[in-house]
Amino acid sequence: MMIESNPSVTRMEQNHFSRRLRGWLRRRAIAAAPMYARRKSYKVTLITEPFSLSLSLSLSAYLFVCCVTMAAVSSEGRSKINVVGICGSLRAKSCNAGLLRHAVQVADARDDVIMTTFDIGTLPLYNQDLDGEDAPEVAKAWKAAVQQADAIFFACPEYNYSMSGALKNALDWPSKFPSQLWKGKVAAIVGAGGGAGTARGQLALRQSGVFLDITFVNTPEVCIQRFSDATAFDADGNLVGEKWQERVENIFDRLVHLAMKLK
Repeated sequence: MMIESNPSVTRMEQNHFSRRLRGWLRRRAIAAAPMYARRKSYKVTLITEPFSLSLSLSLSAYLFVCCVTMAAVSSEGRSKINVVGICGSLRAKSCNAGLLRHAVQVADARDDVIMTTFDIGTLPLYNQDLDGEDAPEVAKAWKAAVQQADAIFFACPEYNYSMSGALKNALDWPSKFPSQLWKGKVAAIVGAGGGAGTARGQLALRQSGVFLDITFVNTPEVCIQRFSDATAFDADGNLVGEKWQERVENIFDRLVHLAMKLK
């Protein structure tokens, strides 16, 4: 790319303008880069060579520099999203556990996610007298998992028009000492059951999430009417219906996108 110099501009003026323009281009190019490029882990390299510039710079030159900058963003510098998944049903062949297992499979196929699951059935009933520095080790581990998570994936059954007691208990432990650890987390909810397909249980979870300051993915909704759709799960509770597999993959993708956006 050749840009003719203006004979009426001195060499000193050209060098001064060149330095200022390169700085301006660097700031504009970084602003035009993707969101992940503006985190602490990004690495942006702007390649410039000394050359004479006239007082006018073509739009094509600006776009060229932006493209070079975005191409230089290292994919290795992207931080992975830490997702923690839990299931509110403790039953061995729970369909909700099957939904969670499928989410883990989806996460394993991605290179931008680290997903772990936590067995909330091991948590004791919340008792504030037991909370604090001397809390049970499993409770401390659960709190640490929530604190380190960028996103939470809930598999939510419906018990008596609400979420399960195990799930409510899991919400309670990280909401107290030493601070409210749910604040600012993003989350997605899926569920399978009778009637409305856990819609009311998911609503109860969302209501608690309002106070806990959790940001939920709103669509797509995954509310599987277990007894109306016999093709969704096999006898062991594994999710086998392609329609619902795609729905879970979709909501998981939106969860990761939202977590990246807010991280």
